Amino acid sequence: MVCVPLAKVAADFLRPIEPRSATAQRLHAGRLSDFAIGSVTHIPAGRCYLARTENGLLALRQKCTHLGCAAQWNEDAQRFQCRCHGSEFDRLGDVIGGPAPRPLDVLPITIENDEVFIAATQPIERAAFDPAQLTSIDDDAQSSSATP
Repeated sequence: MVCVPLAKVAADFLRPIEPRSATAQRLHAGRLSDFAIGSVTHIPAGRCYLARTENGLLALRQKCTHLGCAAQWNEDAQRFQCRCHGSEFDRLGDVIGGPAPRPLDVLPITIENDEVFIAATQPIERAAFDPAQLTSIDDDAQSSSATP
């Protein structure tokens, strides 16, 4: 009798992990007031950064577009740096140096009742920064979103 439960446990353990749905990866980043204008905030659970400008929010995927290493925000240098091969990106994710072929990918953002959510599993490739990629911040911050 012990073999049957152990076999089920082993089968469950060996079963491939099913990918999480996009709704499961709708990540709560924080309250809008948590992100000061001019700030770049690391969101570890989403493997991304949230940049706030005077005109809105931009979620940048942490994955370097060269070979996929993690790009880190360097507050002193005011840029993202990939330590693997030297790519550098400005605060909006545009390439400013190194071998990266294109800007950091962006992630869709939704603001609901002053709460910021990021669709962490839906990266969007882009050729360059465009102001339309920003999620605007309404005076009420009740509900807004942008899809770059």
